[in-house]
Amino acid sequence: MSVELDGGTLGGGPLSSVGGLGDKPSALGDEPDGYGENPKYFEGLKHLQAGEWQAAIRTLEEAARLNPVNAQIQRALAEARFKAQLDANAHVRGRRWIIPWRGMAVRVLVVAAIAIVAVIALQALQSRVLPEVRAAQAAQQLNGALAEGKRYLEAADLPRAKAAFEKALKLDPDNAEATAGLKQLEAEQKLADLYQQGVSAQETGKTQVALQMYSDLLLQRSGYRDVAVRVAAIKQRATEDTLFSRAESEYQAGRHAEAIQAYQQLQALNASYQRDTVAGRLFDSYMQLGRAIVAERPVTLVELPQAREYFRQAAALKPRDTEAASQERLITVYLAGQAAYEARNWDEAARWYEAVFGQQKGYLDNIYVPQLYEAYIASGDAHAAAERWADAWNQYTKAIALPVPNKVLAEQRRAVVAFRITPTPTPTATPTATAADSDGLHLCAAHSLAIRYAGGAVDNLSQPDRLQGR
Repeated sequence: MSVELDGGTLGGGPLSSVGGLGDKPSALGDEPDGYGENPKYFEGLKHLQAGEWQAAIRTLEEAARLNPVNAQIQRALAEARFKAQLDANAHVRGRRWIIPWRGMAVRVLVVAAIAIVAVIALQALQSRVLPEVRAAQAAQQLNGALAEGKRYLEAADLPRAKAAFEKALKLDPDNAEATAGLKQLEAEQKLADLYQQGVSAQETGKTQVALQMYSDLLLQRSGYRDVAVRVAAIKQRATEDTLFSRAESEYQAGRHAEAIQAYQQLQALNASYQRDTVAGRLFDSYMQLGRAIVAERPVTLVELPQAREYFRQAAALKPRDTEAASQERLITVYLAGQAAYEARNWDEAARWYEAVFGQQKGYLDNIYVPQLYEAYIASGDAHAAAERWADAWNQYTKAIALPVPNKVLAEQRRAVVAFRITPTPTPTATPTATAADSDGLHLCAAHSLAIRYAGGAVDNLSQPDRLQGR
């Protein structure tokens, strides 16, 4: 509260003359000795600061009696007396509080109106808006469940499709779309069960049972999953098994040409079917057929190219097999010599035939030896005509070394050219040529001509050394 004074307000007048009331007066100048030991002065100051004017006056008067000339004590005493006089003359009234009742009433009414509006809005929200929101949420969940059910059904994920349609029925027990989805799912489940049974039968080798189940599936729904592919695979496997069985039967019976045909059909259908077994059977069949042609007596020269092809096929299957490669090479060299002989290229024919004779003694029962003998004689004659006597003598000598029944002509020719060589070679004892020997030589030549190669064109090979380097 505030204090109103008749003569003015508290705070002016002598109060301002009293220096800091709570400060100790400094012991300088007008302060007598012993001032600092006057407790009444400090006690009076405390009463003065507490507004206890009369107590302050009494204690300060006692302090003044102890130090009558101290100015600070006198000023404090004057201040206390002045305050006491002011209290005696002043009239203190309590402050009035004015309460704004009208404004408060307006505010209360506004708050009450807001509360009423809020209650009404809340009731409207609970009665109309919230049900609509809940209905919209339920419809959204229903549509989502139906969409999931359709999607999973199309993807053949039947367990998830079933869960989605059942969720839709929980949201809407009378939903026709969800009911129809479950019925369709039941039909799909039957097809799926039948399909799985067919797959199990196929994987366990029960192909006929699997085919029957797959046929039932395709009757109910064409194009169901990969049924068509599985049916084709089963049929192809049946064809493969049949081909293999037939090929094995032909092979075991020694009909190697028929076995080769069946094995080749099987490889064309499925190259990985019994790969190692089929390759082994083909190799053996090729070798058997090639050997049969080479071993045939009398030798059928027209079939030698086919024998060479058999050995080539066998070598392709087993490149490290020495017999297949050697047989192919021998036939190739022989046919090259035969082609040169037919062309009357005597030196080339002799080189090819020499290669055969050097690789395998008795090959083809030495059927080519008469041609080699004739080639040596003809080559020697060519050298003799060109007066290359030493070359002619060498060719006649090679002819004499061959295992032919009649060597008279070669011996006679060598004896003739021997006198042309310096120094003259030492002649070997040679029988005198007779008419019978001459007839025998003609028979040998006739036999040679009779067994000439009767087939078509022979491969155009170049030199024996290049062939042997294969």
